[in-house]
Amino acid sequence: MIMPLPLLLFPGTILRPSTTVALIPWFGPLMLLRPPSLEPEPESPLSAAGLVRQVAPQAGAEAAGGKAGELAGLLKQWEQWVRDHAGSADLAALKAGVKPPPPPETVRSLMNDIKDFGEPKEGQSAPPPEVTADLFLHVAHIRDREALEMDSMLGKVDEGHKRLSEIIGLNQADATPADYEEAFLERLPPLEYDLDDQKHLERRLAAWAVLAGDLGAEAAEAWLATANLPAVQLLMERHNSRLSSLGKDFRSPAGATMPGPGVGAPPPADSPMAQEAARLVLPDLSGLDQEGLVELRAKLKAGGDANGLGALQQGVAGLLAKLSREKWSADLRDEASAQARELAEKATALAAQAGAEGPGRGISILVFPGLSRVDLLALMRSESGGAPLPAPENWPQDWPAGSCPVVVPW
Repeated sequence: MIMPLPLLLFPGTILRPSTTVALIPWFGPLMLLRPPSLEPEPESPLSAAGLVRQVAPQAGAEAAGGKAGELAGLLKQWEQWVRDHAGSADLAALKAGVKPPPPPETVRSLMNDIKDFGEPKEGQSAPPPEVTADLFLHVAHIRDREALEMDSMLGKVDEGHKRLSEIIGLNQADATPADYEEAFLERLPPLEYDLDDQKHLERRLAAWAVLAGDLGAEAAEAWLATANLPAVQLLMERHNSRLSSLGKDFRSPAGATMPGPGVGAPPPADSPMAQEAARLVLPDLSGLDQEGLVELRAKLKAGGDANGLGALQQGVAGLLAKLSREKWSADLRDEASAQARELAEKATALAAQAGAEGPGRGISILVFPGLSRVDLLALMRSESGGAPLPAPENWPQDWPAGSCPVVVPW
């Protein structure tokens, strides 16, 4: 019997192909938070196979501060406010993320304020409408979807460029094409959608955490995962900064590191700093589309419960459960690392039997010692979030056991 290994992805609401091939078929289902104001996405091969699922807050649109109809009205208010303030200093300040300074007070202005107290002022700029968590993720979802569509279109253009070059012989090493034979001489500029994610990352994490606090039991049992490395870095820095505020520096000379190749030395394993607990090096399946991933998963399931995908998923689930229960220590990290290497070797062997051999791709499992899932969601909402931490000199005896593990493909 195949054991489900669900992951709840944050803070995005759209599943990118690179994340899909990194996690499927080893994990599943992959759950995406759907803002209540958005309609469910159309069915895909992965969703039809039960490998991708959308989850929404149980309280519906009211979890974001209003019903779906009210949110539509709020969107219209924003559109009207932007039109009314086009080219104004208020709109420029809003885009820059700064609040314009109030006008200087004078004796005349104070007299006018007293005289006109309680009456609306002509020409006074109206403040922008409210931004709820649902509204913010709604707009971010639309932008992500447009970025994904543009990336797909650019990929098709590049593929057409390669095919045309092969047809007219431009791919030959000794080919010297004439000017009129240059295919796609005017190259398209690169997309810069990453700017939005970097600029609004903190607000996006907070909005996601607000809605994620009201998901059903199925999503509450899923392990947290993200392919957004800046979000990982932000959470690790917030957690470690709370430790520094306690008056004791647990940091190693190399400092905390992000998951991935080419990083420096990790923090001390016997410290409560956020760090990588284990690393799985799994086969790279980037050459497969959704149908190919579903077909590969079916082949892996054919290996039986004892030696197939079921046993592998059971081992990974056991590793995550151990990290969530036991108190963090150097011994636990060594044990988790050894178990992860065994599981990665088993996954590589299973993929080879199914005809999917290739170079490895890393998946890190991060831990935030002493923080539960609720604490980690609070950490997403603000830097001061999370339960109070014990005194640093009482580490590890008086610190809570367990950690909320986070799966990070890279």
